[in-house]
Amino acid sequence: MPPTPRPGSKSRPPPTWAHYLNTSIDLPSLSSIAWQAPGAQLPQPTERPIPISLINPDPIIWLEQHFYIPETRGPIVLDVYQKQALRTALAKDDDGLFTNSTILWSDIKKSGKSTIAAGIVLWRAFQIDALDGWGSIYIIANDLKQADSRVAYYLRRGIMLNPEIRDLCKIRLGSYKVTLPNHTFIEAIPIDPSGEAGSNADMVVFSELWG
Repeated sequence: MPPTPRPGSKSRPPPTWAHYLNTSIDLPSLSSIAWQAPGAQLPQPTERPIPISLINPDPIIWLEQHFYIPETRGPIVLDVYQKQALRTALAKDDDGLFTNSTILWSDIKKSGKSTIAAGIVLWRAFQIDALDGWGSIYIIANDLKQADSRVAYYLRRGIMLNPEIRDLCKIRLGSYKVTLPNHTFIEAIPIDPSGEAGSNADMVVFSELWG
């Protein structure tokens, strides 16, 4: 006599389509998945103003007050020649516009080029339409790894080391993006002229141009 199949054993016949028709399934409520009816008013995103202490048109003063590095356990300390170069590179005319549209920064190895570039990016991000926001800055290198592991890395480090800025910025590691409370964002991307065509960036930083 053949053995009687036990419930759940391999010899048990598979369930039929009728079995599934008679089985109830608990689905999540529409409100629990934030579903909105067509035409419904969407909630406005929370927006925080940039603190007055972080709005300063002078990049050198801003860096030496707010851009932290591990070596000093506090703000960066710029050399005299670095200050002179930054004042020349970031000079403005009588209308408040930058006199230089393209800046090439060259210095000896291990002189802090990428760190200073990261500091300038963060300074600029906090100054772009500080009251209105919605600015965009891109950090670009030969590939994504290089863009994210140089200037963008020092940028994130500076944010994490400064408690005031750390509480304001949202770091999205998966998308290589940092977002400020007024929706201005900084993003690390690889060189992709066709993919980035049409961008209206407020600032673009190129790293490791020799590659």
